[in-house]
Amino acid sequence: MLEEEKQLQHRTSGVRLFELDALRGIAAVTVILHHFRHAFTIALPAWYLVPLFAGSQAVDLFFVLSGFVLSMPFWIGRNAHYQEYLLRRVCRIYLPFAAAATLSIAGDLVFRGKQLPLSEWFFNTWQAPITGHILLKQYLMFPISEFNTAFWSLGFEMQMSILMPLLILLLVRLRPIPATLLLIVLSFFSLEYFHALSGYQLVSLRIASLFALGATLARYRRPMSEWSRNRPGLLWLTLILGFLLYINLPEVFWRGHAHYRTILTLYDLVSGLGSAAMIAAALNLPPFTRLLRHAALEYCGRISYSLYLTHSIVLFTLLDTLYGKLPVPVLAILFVLLSWLAAHLFCVFVEEPSIRLGKRFQGRWHHRTVTRAA
Repeated sequence: MLEEEKQLQHRTSGVRLFELDALRGIAAVTVILHHFRHAFTIALPAWYLVPLFAGSQAVDLFFVLSGFVLSMPFWIGRNAHYQEYLLRRVCRIYLPFAAAATLSIAGDLVFRGKQLPLSEWFFNTWQAPITGHILLKQYLMFPISEFNTAFWSLGFEMQMSILMPLLILLLVRLRPIPATLLLIVLSFFSLEYFHALSGYQLVSLRIASLFALGATLARYRRPMSEWSRNRPGLLWLTLILGFLLYINLPEVFWRGHAHYRTILTLYDLVSGLGSAAMIAAALNLPPFTRLLRHAALEYCGRISYSLYLTHSIVLFTLLDTLYGKLPVPVLAILFVLLSWLAAHLFCVFVEEPSIRLGKRFQGRWHHRTVTRAA
């Protein structure tokens, strides 16, 4: 394990939890499969195929993971000065996003308006005329799909990065568990009473609760690890139940039920709780941890953000140029291979240089310490 750890750390510029990177990478793969399938049909898949196409659930996992990772420095008193933290997040999230947005806009210019016998989802992207207003909304990270169907979540990611210190302050003042429960109640159980809030604000509140869930998990990481050390059976149960909640298996079997609408409202919460359980298992269940630390999965985690940013460009370019000329299974194989190639190149030439740029700001401001929760 020590030699494997050295090899993994050699491929990065700092100490990382590679098992969490691997979870993010696996989730990113399900996103690209989900979008490929959506181009042909938006019908829900059979229950046994849900894990392969769990793209919506993957986004909930991304938010919980981000809350976990971003909050860790705050809990141990090693958080950077806010200016440094924010500049690094801009370099980490926004600069690669802006580069991918530019590529997506270029794809729109070339392929706009293609009429193919595909699902209605396909016609949400690369169809509308380009205006200054829509360009401004895209570069300001509004949740729009005109240029890239995967971009909608990134504005919320950046928004929560900006507000993370305030979220931590809430968790510290009210204590993490009560504060997280409060956000969950506000987000998922009182939607009918928030008529004054817009849909965007309600989604922001939901995502804040998922970030808080991840941050709470990070706060109690060590006590949880010590408590579960000699309870492997409980950890296996946590992993299995967490996976079933993550893919939202309850929702699959409640389709058509009288209370289905209520279950659908709680969709993100169920997936978020499952995500938290899988993260806990990834950190504390040795066989699962070793699996996630395999070099192939580590690489998948390394390129996961680039894969998320670029796969839609590959998908729509491929469909606009080759649909009807090649069988769908061949298109699927080409899509996966080209998405992987595009993600690797984007990671090497855009994402990782942006990360290195952000790290140049490290130490330019004195570090400060926040009050830790008791």
